[in-house]
This record gives sequence, structure tokens and C-alpha cells, in this order.
Amino acid sequence: MELWSQSNKAHNGALVPLIKMLKCWNRSNGNLLRSFHLEVLVRHVLQDVTISDYASGARWAFDKMRGKVWVKIADPAGYSDDVASYLAKSEADKIIAALDKAYRQSVAAESNASYGFVRSAIEDWQTVFGDYFPGYG
Repeated sequence: MELWSQSNKAHNGALVPLIKMLKCWNRSNGNLLRSFHLEVLVRHVLQDVTISDYASGARWAFDKMRGKVWVKIADPAGYSDDVASYLAKSEADKIIAALDKAYRQSVAAESNASYGFVRSAIEDWQTVFGDYFPGYG
């Protein structure tokens, strides 16, 4: 708990809400990753950066998780030397494709938002997070 608290503090309180958002993505994609693995993976890919806002944080996490989902990452509490050991290699393409799709849609959402296309940005985020993201209007 202390590690998560310290990490959340380093991100000005944005890590835990971002992890909750990414868990919604995971649920909307059929629970591709175990919850704890997702938490550890997100913490891992955000170690050397600071979340400035949720949109860029989600985009960054999806981008970096594509290359790290199969990397051996130890349980921060020391219970396991690899929280990803449960993953079946036969699922690799499916998981990476889902992360890639989420990354591409996150880029589109950020772009649309930067140009003031709010409705389009919301629709892009809905494709990422499914029913867990509120609709427009």
C-alpha cells in the first residue's frame, strides 16, 4: 500500500484515478489482463514521467504497455518475480492489438480535443473505454 501511495503522490494524485480508467478499458475488452498485473504495469510504464492530465496519461500508458505487457515485472511487494507469468503467448496478438487500438484512438481523441472537436473527442474516448465513458450531452 505504501508503494502505491508514494507513486500516486508522485503523480499529484492522478495515478489511482488513471489506473481505474484503464481497468475500465480492460473490462470493456474482456479482461485481457489481470487487475493486479494492469496496476503494476501502469505503475511501471509511468515511473519516469509525471501524469499531466488523464488524456495524455492514458495515451502514454497504452503506448508504453504495448511493448511492456510481456516484460517480466516483479510484484512490488515481493510475492512474485513475474506478475505477467499467467499470460498465454497465444493471446499476445489479441492483447497487443487491443492496446494498439486504444493508443491510436487516444491519439485521435487528444487531437480532436486540441482542435475543439469535443463531440468527436468524446466519441473517440467511448471507443477506448466503451460504456464506462460518459456520452455527449
